[in-house]
Amino acid sequence: MLGCVGSRDKTGLQPSTVQPCSILFQSRSADSISFEFCIQATTATPFLTSQVTCRFEFLEEGTFGSSWSILHNAKWRPAGTPEVVFEGDEEAIPAVYASSPGLGPAPIRLAGTAPAPGVDDAVGADETAPSEDRIRRMRCSVDIPDLKAEKTYVFRVLARSGEREQHNISNEVKFRTSQRPTLEAGHLKFLGRTADSIEVSLRVADPEGAPISACEVQFRPDSMMSGWDSAMLDVCQSTRASSLLDSTESPLWKGTLCKLLGNTNYKMRARAQNAIGWSWEHTPDVVYCTSDKPDAPEQVVCLRRHPDSATLSFVVKDPDGAPVTSYTAFVHGAFGYSLHAQCKFRSVPAVVGSDGRYHSATRKGLCIVQGLQPETEFCMRISSHNAVGSSRQMSQPVQFRTAKCPSTVGEASVQVGPKAFALTWEMQDPVGAPIVQLQLEYSADSVFSSWDTVDAKPVALLTDSGDNLDINRLAAAVVVSRVTGASSVVRRWHVQIDNLERESGYQLRARARNSVGWSPTYSSTINTRTSDRPPQAYGVRCRSRHPTGVWLEATVDEVLGTSAVEGIAVEACGSFSWIEVQDVECKRSDGGAAPNKSNWSVFVPLGLTPGVTHELRLWAVNLFGRSSKPSLNCTCKTSDKPKQPDKLTCIHRLPHSLYLEWNVPDPEGAPVRRFEVQYRSDQAFTSWHTAACADTQRQAPPRECAWRCVLEELDAMTTYRIVVRALNEVGWSDCSSEAAFDTSGLPQLTGPCPDVFRVTDPSAATAAAAMREASDASASADDLPGLPADGASVMVDLQLEDPDGAPVLACMMRGKDSGPWTLALRRPDRPSTAPQEGGRNMPISRWCAILPWLPEMQRCTVSIKAANAVGWSLTKDHRAIPIRQGIGRLQQAVSDLVATEEHTSLLEASEDLLLGSCSTLDLVSAEVRRTLVLQEEAQQRVLASLHEAASRDDKAYLTTLSLHGNHLGQRIQVLREVAQHLDPEQSAFGENHGAELTAQLQEAMHRQTIVQDAQKAATVLALLLQGYIWLETAWRTELLSMMSDIAKARNSIPESGGGVLMQWIAQSQAWSESFRAKVGEALPEGLARAAQLLATLASGRKLAQLDYVRADLEACLTLVSAAERQLRKLRHSHRILCAAEASKSHDFEQKGALKKIEATALGLVTMLVLPLPGTMELGALHIGMLWLSGDTSNSHIAVEHPTGQPLAAMLERLGSSPPPRSAVILAGWASGGHKGVVLVHNATARRITVHVLSGEQETFASKVGSKFAEAHPYVRGVAMAMSQKQGGDSVAVITPTDVALIQVPDQKNIRLEFSYGTSGHVEKAVGRASVCQGAAVSFMCLDGGVQISNSDGDNFVVEDSTIRVVNNDLASVAVSLYWPVELRKHFESALSVTPLKPGEVKHLPLPQPCIGCIFELEVRREGRKCEYSEVRPGQCLVIDSAG
Repeated sequence: MLGCVGSRDKTGLQPSTVQPCSILFQSRSADSISFEFCIQATTATPFLTSQVTCRFEFLEEGTFGSSWSILHNAKWRPAGTPEVVFEGDEEAIPAVYASSPGLGPAPIRLAGTAPAPGVDDAVGADETAPSEDRIRRMRCSVDIPDLKAEKTYVFRVLARSGEREQHNISNEVKFRTSQRPTLEAGHLKFLGRTADSIEVSLRVADPEGAPISACEVQFRPDSMMSGWDSAMLDVCQSTRASSLLDSTESPLWKGTLCKLLGNTNYKMRARAQNAIGWSWEHTPDVVYCTSDKPDAPEQVVCLRRHPDSATLSFVVKDPDGAPVTSYTAFVHGAFGYSLHAQCKFRSVPAVVGSDGRYHSATRKGLCIVQGLQPETEFCMRISSHNAVGSSRQMSQPVQFRTAKCPSTVGEASVQVGPKAFALTWEMQDPVGAPIVQLQLEYSADSVFSSWDTVDAKPVALLTDSGDNLDINRLAAAVVVSRVTGASSVVRRWHVQIDNLERESGYQLRARARNSVGWSPTYSSTINTRTSDRPPQAYGVRCRSRHPTGVWLEATVDEVLGTSAVEGIAVEACGSFSWIEVQDVECKRSDGGAAPNKSNWSVFVPLGLTPGVTHELRLWAVNLFGRSSKPSLNCTCKTSDKPKQPDKLTCIHRLPHSLYLEWNVPDPEGAPVRRFEVQYRSDQAFTSWHTAACADTQRQAPPRECAWRCVLEELDAMTTYRIVVRALNEVGWSDCSSEAAFDTSGLPQLTGPCPDVFRVTDPSAATAAAAMREASDASASADDLPGLPADGASVMVDLQLEDPDGAPVLACMMRGKDSGPWTLALRRPDRPSTAPQEGGRNMPISRWCAILPWLPEMQRCTVSIKAANAVGWSLTKDHRAIPIRQGIGRLQQAVSDLVATEEHTSLLEASEDLLLGSCSTLDLVSAEVRRTLVLQEEAQQRVLASLHEAASRDDKAYLTTLSLHGNHLGQRIQVLREVAQHLDPEQSAFGENHGAELTAQLQEAMHRQTIVQDAQKAATVLALLLQGYIWLETAWRTELLSMMSDIAKARNSIPESGGGVLMQWIAQSQAWSESFRAKVGEALPEGLARAAQLLATLASGRKLAQLDYVRADLEACLTLVSAAERQLRKLRHSHRILCAAEASKSHDFEQKGALKKIEATALGLVTMLVLPLPGTMELGALHIGMLWLSGDTSNSHIAVEHPTGQPLAAMLERLGSSPPPRSAVILAGWASGGHKGVVLVHNATARRITVHVLSGEQETFASKVGSKFAEAHPYVRGVAMAMSQKQGGDSVAVITPTDVALIQVPDQKNIRLEFSYGTSGHVEKAVGRASVCQGAAVSFMCLDGGVQISNSDGDNFVVEDSTIRVVNNDLASVAVSLYWPVELRKHFESALSVTPLKPGEVKHLPLPQPCIGCIFELEVRREGRKCEYSEVRPGQCLVIDSAG
């Protein structure tokens, strides 16, 4: 509250010129508070510090009716250097002050004065500002004593600078004195414990101004009616010092509560005290326990046993803070467990932690129990003790027995001699008390004889690794066994008694002794005699069985000092007596036998008696005779017949084969040699047939009881019932139970409905429209397959189940009942499986196809049929299938391809997606390779069986195996040949490969029986597959490449004058698309037949019934020959287009129906007008020929070559190089001799007549004259004669491949008329072309089937007296040789007729003299019209495929 400045109050006092402000807390204690405040001038005039007086008033908050009281004992003082005002400074205090934390506005240096010291430059409490200095602002501090603790006070400051001034009052502030400690957030923390103490700690913060001086812990047992005890905690000085530096860290108080009860829970709480007093509250109660009693020892076991002591081991766990210090043992007696004092304990020392305390840990200990009775069973328990007390219970009881006396001596091995006995025992020492003596007693077998004794000696230590005869090692082992008392040893003891009576009976018995005593009884008494004969054989057993006998094993003790055992005699039990077995084979095998013993192996021949039990006994024989007693009887049997085969299953099936597996164990001694498999079709009245099954083979361990074989020469789609029986050396087993299996069948179209979605391609629609526009306008949509009208197609995604052993190889789809079939492609997705009856899983394959020409509707019908090696399935129709948009994985894959921007349309992306799929051809090729692998595996099985049969000399089975192996070798050779033909790396297709295939197919078709044997069948299969491979790969690739080049060349042809070429290109493309569709329809049929033939080859069936493949062979021949013809025409056309690419083409006017009607009318008029004889007859003949003959103008063009380029090279590109004598003309032309002439090149196979028409433009009179010339031959002849008479050399006759220079008038536009024939025999004009002077023109025929060249391209020299004829056609031709038309008489026969087969080359002899002559050749093809050519001697006629 500030006083008013510049006015008086009612008391007459002036307003104060100083104002107190900015009161800030400084410190507090239990009874005082210190704070700071500022005094500043309220006017522009500074004040003197000596004149300032302050008064302090306070008010106790929370006291009812309290009022402001004046603090008389408050001490205040300046707390810094005040701002000094220099003399002459009359400026006002600046209005802007920089803030200073806790002190309000900081001193400001006035303008034009020296800087004043800042208020932050504090001085000590005794440093005050000069009293006479005039200042504007001063900081002060005040101490308020004699306050009440834990109280809140309200303070205010009153100040003035003179007695005549009124006090100015500061703002009110609240401060509180120090308070008691607060323990709300603190709690006692457990540090450690012992049996009688617990160490705890407490972290509590010091209240401000009143630090904690003491901490008390109150504790009592956690039980009712218990009183509190207390203990003081000590402060950790390091934590208190840290708390003074860091206010966030509290001091730590620690202490130990002593004299507590062990294993007792104590409830604890704490409180703190400072100068004000104890804290009002305690920390939350916590419960901590002193150390517990130990648990009972665990894992108590007996380690060692001795006659009067034992050693036990145990594990004990120390409680936290009170480790186990002692143990007690208790033994079970008649009245329960009692303390056993004679015990010594040893244990691992307790571990002290890093903090000096004992923590819980597990230790091991030993208890040595003494003062026990030998051979006594004891049960003991152990308890543990620590500072708290004993364990609550004892350990689990452990039972043990102290060392015992030796057991009764066992059976001894007795070796008899003429005057001595040698006995050997194998004795195991008792644990902890080894045997020290083994005593033998013997006496004569008489009434009054006495027992004599002799001690045996240990001679060997018996271990798992063998006998150890080292005496030192034996003694060490006994010592170790006695000391450790944990294990025993087995020793061999030996004793020999000499100087006995010969052939006398004796009784023998033995007993053993150790530190406990003698064994309880003597051993069994042995009655034996000294003898020269061997003792009784023992240990007789049947070692192995064989078909005609058994091998027995027996052991015989050797006689001491006399002849050794020489053999074994065997007796068999007969009906009434024992009968000695003859021809017994005895073998002595001493390996592994004990000393003075002999082991014998005896083969006893018993004959082929399967199932008969034989009882045998053995006699040991030496030089003195047989043993006195035979051995014990031994019962045995010879080998049995094989058991009945079981678990007969079919593991794999093919169209004509079944892969079978069954189980049959080998009888002992007579393993199974081979099997007999019988089968019959599952029909009534069918008989059983025995299969060869020569490749039967045993499986590898651990399935050596399983056998497999392949049953071949079966019918497809047939159920067979099969039984198997086994043969060994004993005989045949019983037949197995009948099992029925099916061979592979036709594809079953039982899958789900296919997924159909639309693929719309605007670019395809545009291309279709362009193709129709370039082609015949009258052509219907069905004439141009593959060109959808609206660019819309559908893609079908189908799932098919592959029959077991005969996967689907071809799938055909069509979109409507009468539409064309489309070959589908198999997607390369990983096949899934579908469960079928019998537990088999049928693989599922995915097939895709693009179907054109579906109607614009929301649903469609798709017909499907599939083929495998068995045949074609029935057609299945899926009707009303919804056409989806953007549904399905296939549609997503197509969309992803389009998204990559590598494809411009959905249709293109769909086709590219199918390119990565497997075609039918790929599947059949894979089937060939798979079949080859199966046959090679079968050959390996047969070779293994051959080796096995040869080892046992089974001649009958060897013959069967050899025959089957030969068949397999032939099949593998055939299949390898087929696979080699199908290998793309090894079967490269040349340019004439189609012609070679055609010739081979024709040769196969000419045979009366196509598949006479396996070799012929392989040839047919290879031809079928090669034909379709060539159509699918080489032909299609070259066709597409040429069509692409033709399209590029077409773009470079000028629009004017290129109509014939454009039309011809369109027709070629339409034919190619149509032919591709035909190939696609015929390909699955042929490949399905090939797969059937392949299955027949693999199964070895008869080939006579496969003559139906002739139709497929004929279809393949038709396709290959047609494709080769078209390919050759395209090559020829490609050359023409490449030559005409930079040239100008002149089309000839076509003669349609109106032109023919016009010519007919003019011809009739001419017939009536002309008064010449024969006019009527010749005119009528000409009119008839006009309507019967075709229009050749659309198959001929005149190509005008560009100037400035080598003419010879361009003519060579046309495939019609001029003869050598034309080199002078071409050289002159190249040098620029173009003036007044036109060069014409004849690129056809006949002579042509070139007529230069007069006049640059065609007048009305010339048009009328030309029409009359076309209408009647007389008019044409008269017109040509008049033209020659008026214009000089305006007509030129040019032979094939030749060039001629024609004189032309000096005018801009020259009109040339081209006709076939020579002077006097000119045919009707083909067409006219307009050129200019200096032009070079080639007259060409686009679809000619023959071509003339001056060399055939093979660098052959043709004699001048012959004509070389090359037949490159795929069919046989006949070539007739005539004189030229001007020299030939009417109805004159041919000079010679020469037949030529496909690919044949012949030289036709010519009549002499022939130099300078020209001859006419007629080429006749079956079913086609004749073609004519005019050839000079020395030239070559090449016959290509006709269109």
